[in-house]
Amino acid sequence: MAGAAKVLRGELERPGGYHRGRARGVIERLTGVTLGAAQERALDVWGVVYGLASGILHGRPAGPDDAVLLYTELLHAARELLVPLPERAARVLQLTALTQPGADEAAELARWADPRATDYFFRSGPAPVWLGVLAEHAPHLLMPDAEAGGRWPAAPFLEHVAGTDPDAARAWLAAPADQDPAVSRAQQVAAAGRPALHALLGLALRAVLADTARLRAGTGPAVGATLRLAARWARTVPRAGRTRDWIIAVEGLLAGAVEDEHTGRLSLRAVAERVAAAEAAMAAALACEEKLREQITEEAATRLPGSEVAVLLRELAVTAYPAGRAGPAHRDVAMIRAVLAGLLARDVALLPEDVRPLVFGGDLALVHAGDPAAYGGPRLARTLLDLAAADADTGVALGVRTRAVRRLADVDARLHDRLMAAHLAARPPTPAAAAGPSPVPAGAGDGAGDANEWWEQALALTPRMVAAEAAPEPAHLVTLAFGACPPERAGELETRVRTALGAPPAAAELEKVLPAGADRADGTREPLASWLRVWDWSPLLPAGVLAGWEPVLERLRRLKPAGPADPRTVPAPVPVTASTALTAEDLAELTQARGAAAAAALAEAEDAGDGGYAMVLHHLLAADPAAWTTDVPAVLNALKGPELGAFYLAAAAVGARRPETFPAGPAQAVLAAFDLSCALPAPADPHVPDAAEFAGRAWSALLTFAWRTGDDRDGDLPAVLERLHTLAEPLTRPPSRRRPRRQRPPPAPRPGGRGRR
Repeated sequence: MAGAAKVLRGELERPGGYHRGRARGVIERLTGVTLGAAQERALDVWGVVYGLASGILHGRPAGPDDAVLLYTELLHAARELLVPLPERAARVLQLTALTQPGADEAAELARWADPRATDYFFRSGPAPVWLGVLAEHAPHLLMPDAEAGGRWPAAPFLEHVAGTDPDAARAWLAAPADQDPAVSRAQQVAAAGRPALHALLGLALRAVLADTARLRAGTGPAVGATLRLAARWARTVPRAGRTRDWIIAVEGLLAGAVEDEHTGRLSLRAVAERVAAAEAAMAAALACEEKLREQITEEAATRLPGSEVAVLLRELAVTAYPAGRAGPAHRDVAMIRAVLAGLLARDVALLPEDVRPLVFGGDLALVHAGDPAAYGGPRLARTLLDLAAADADTGVALGVRTRAVRRLADVDARLHDRLMAAHLAARPPTPAAAAGPSPVPAGAGDGAGDANEWWEQALALTPRMVAAEAAPEPAHLVTLAFGACPPERAGELETRVRTALGAPPAAAELEKVLPAGADRADGTREPLASWLRVWDWSPLLPAGVLAGWEPVLERLRRLKPAGPADPRTVPAPVPVTASTALTAEDLAELTQARGAAAAAALAEAEDAGDGGYAMVLHHLLAADPAAWTTDVPAVLNALKGPELGAFYLAAAAVGARRPETFPAGPAQAVLAAFDLSCALPAPADPHVPDAAEFAGRAWSALLTFAWRTGDDRDGDLPAVLERLHTLAEPLTRPPSRRRPRRQRPPPAPRPGGRGRR
């Protein structure tokens, strides 16, 4: 009964449903295509014709024009129903060629019952003036068909309009929707279905609008395709034209990527647990392994690729200063800072606490947006630091440029302190800051005031840093704080750090925990764990701070004669493919004398060039960077092979921030890395780093180091920039469109050995 009532109600609201159904059946049998909403509306004429004829037959007085109207409408309806598409093509092209269409032509299009004719018309590039005519007289033809899953026949026409008259297309999309004035047409189109959403983003690629509503509706590979298209749109919008809406859209894409990263890991972990549970039964284990592969493929298909995320992050950061650091900031630069900080806070909150030290354990100065990474958090942190550095270079006050970072303190105070330490160490106060205040715009630093704030932050951070595990960023700040501390603050700094380290142990306690003759100790238990923290920081702390700790450090040195590692460097993971004939220990004595001598010994090894020497060179340079980087050309000549040279330069780049590395400057190393990158062949397997990959990492990291520090001690950086321009210059020219002439093959010899005369 309810179903019948629904049908009857629909018939009362829109009469003629029975006759439309019969006509639809005829045309679908003839054409083999399914009609859309616009064609269903065109078939309303059959209900009108039958209603008019039925009224006359049942006694309604017929007017003088009823017969003409009945005949005319029936003839048009029959033509639309029965005439095949080839017979209509000429008329479609005539309408397409019109430069001044009107209401009659729009009504003719609205009567078409064959969807192929409508598609043909919109794909034939009709004049942009058709947009206004159809919007006034047949607006339903311009909208997508939600009942057909979002099919949008008018999309090619709107793309054509966007290319010739973008203002008209933008105005149409931004206008209020017909059903709900509070919603724009762009939002109505996006809600119709994924094909319409894809076409809408295609319009966005032409800078028509900044509306990416409902991007993430649904599941499956189609979602990933939509996200990639949206990311493509975002990065093609000119930087000068990026509005607040653009920032919101990019934030949505990046927030989805953060959520997807962690959601995907949770689902894959669940599948992996099922695999482990099924190991008892081999068949079940194999089935679960196949399930894991399917899950990985599905997760990858529905997510925004990491390369796209990296590009979006870079574009969001550079949007803060669209014309570069020498130009004005974006009017919503504070919003960009808040977005980046919010994304990082959300990413950290989704990470389990026990995993965070592993994910963020490396030196953030060595993180690059283009590098493949298992987690996106370090990349977010690096982007946030780069934006803060850009703010500092343009004169933004310290409190303003780091305000957004404070929201991270509620999620992970340790990581917040690391980021603050990294920024303070990268942008210390200049000597000119003490010259006194001068008139500056709102939000900019005032020289002396900014320097005072820097030291207040440093005095607060340094004790917290040494009370925790050593890390590269805090270590650089500790070095800077003790090395450049003003005399009036030095006493306060030492007092705070001594308090953070705690009181040295008494002789009896030291003998109990760490006896004089002990050859090993459990460093995970207190109080030895706290003593080891002092040991780790001791290379950077002055004697006054370490007063009273000498007996502890002496006992620990007996256990580890090499002494504590420099906390300013953290060994980066380097792939080791095999054991090597020579080890770092074998070459230690030669290195102490001269780095080139050890390099010559490496070059003479029977397995020189093996990937395992990447780790050997890493250890050698970490032990004595000055011996290896004082004369870079000499070491490269001694190494001979390009593989060893690439491994050497990559290891040198890792320790570039240590003060004893590159006493003469890094320019020679950058030039050598450029030459190796050009000379070495492309990787055979993109998933296995080889010598070319190490060379590329070397020049990228060294250029970044020089840019961030301004280090040009040898004065050769102009030569580096000239080489970089030479390599990049061919990429700035459009490819030649001239086709090479085909070379005729030589005539085939005739039987008997004679050629053609």
